Amino acid sequence: CGYSHAAAITSEGKVVCWGDNARGQCSLPDNLEDVVAVKCGFFHTVALLGDGTLVSWGENEDNRRTIPDGLESVFAISCGGYNAVVTESGRVICWGRNWCGQCNVPDWPMDVAAVSCGSMHTAALTLHGIVVCWGANDSGQCMVPNAISSVVSISCGKLHTVALTQDGTVVCWGNDYHGQCTVPSSLRDVGAISAGDSHTVALDRENKVTCWGNNQKLQCTVPDSAGSFVTICCGPEITMALTNEGKLVCWGYTGYGQHSVPETLEIMMCGIILL
Repeated sequence: CGYSHAAAITSEGKVVCWGDNARGQCSLPDNLEDVVAVKCGFFHTVALLGDGTLVSWGENEDNRRTIPDGLESVFAISCGGYNAVVTESGRVICWGRNWCGQCNVPDWPMDVAAVSCGSMHTAALTLHGIVVCWGANDSGQCMVPNAISSVVSISCGKLHTVALTQDGTVVCWGNDYHGQCTVPSSLRDVGAISAGDSHTVALDRENKVTCWGNNQKLQCTVPDSAGSFVTICCGPEITMALTNEGKLVCWGYTGYGQHSVPETLEIMMCGIILL
């Protein structure tokens, strides 16, 4: 999910985009194949190919669509108003909008397993389950709790950060104005997380989705007939979940047609944007 568009990967490694295309963010390059991950930024899209190279399309403000020269093989990507990638050597490289130092990667860590872009801050997860954050910290979104350990997944919202630990516990820090950091007390045994602008979503190991935080656009109102889910993702004011039958279910803001999933789409995996 991006700001106003969405993308998915089919079982054949093809990308499908829908929603706003005013800046070419849904205009796929020719011969785009063997895609293993896709991420949507504000107004651009980035695909990771099986050989570790990147392809990008859409708006190029702040050079967010310009792939750095000499970039080594990549295995993880994240996008927002800027881009962050993890290379095969475990390094984080960022480029694009850098208003608050979100692209100024610290010398440490070097053994990164995953990275997430917020609006103006970045979070990296090391192979040892340690979280490191940098960039804007006006709401404490970079103040990683001292007691947190054994983290297996991270996601950045606009002004908050979410982490999932090995025992299925969700930990949030940063702005809590809409309750996006107030984890429901009944939430247990979580297997996946995602953060929107000011809401948070968790998928437990019984395939149930729980949402909390800002619900002004119904981004936290899970459809009653949604069924059993296998993965989740958030846009700024939208939530998407993939069912075990390969159907993509969307709820929340749809001003740009983000809910209008192509009927013929056979979805293998939903591309996630962590804003």
